[in-house]
Amino acid sequence: MILETYANSLYLGHECHRWSVHPSIIIGGSIANQADYQHLYDALGVRSVLNVETEHSDDGKGINLLSECQVPDDGTPFPKGLVRHAVSFAKLYIGHGPVYVHCQQGGSRSPAFAYAILRWVYGYSPFQALQTIREGKPKAATYGDHRFHQSYLDSVEAALR
Repeated sequence: MILETYANSLYLGHECHRWSVHPSIIIGGSIANQADYQHLYDALGVRSVLNVETEHSDDGKGINLLSECQVPDDGTPFPKGLVRHAVSFAKLYIGHGPVYVHCQQGGSRSPAFAYAILRWVYGYSPFQALQTIREGKPKAATYGDHRFHQSYLDSVEAALR
């Protein structure tokens, strides 16, 4: 479910979105600045942020509970250590408001990390995790249809076996 559409100042002329894919997970695009994070905090209850994009860091944006597990958006399998770290981070902060998992636009990397959280924090089956993400953001979980997305899903599964 789309929570909001916003103009992200990092990408002039580009419209970004944020989606609720689970009561404890919101995915979306980059956090533009400290005011943008304050909006996430005040309006959506976000207390922790998992940044998986290489394009921008969230350092200096006023986020107290931040983990940067930055991976490129080129289909390269995610490093096992980063996936495990992301899941450990989510385990610590789930229950303190939704975790905001973001990449540049919220289309491929952030859904893959949300999938990892659903699988290994909540114990969802692969089917349940994908279905949950598709209900929140239908075009995000196109695994099997998009080679990068499939690569990300495969690397998440391999990292957490």
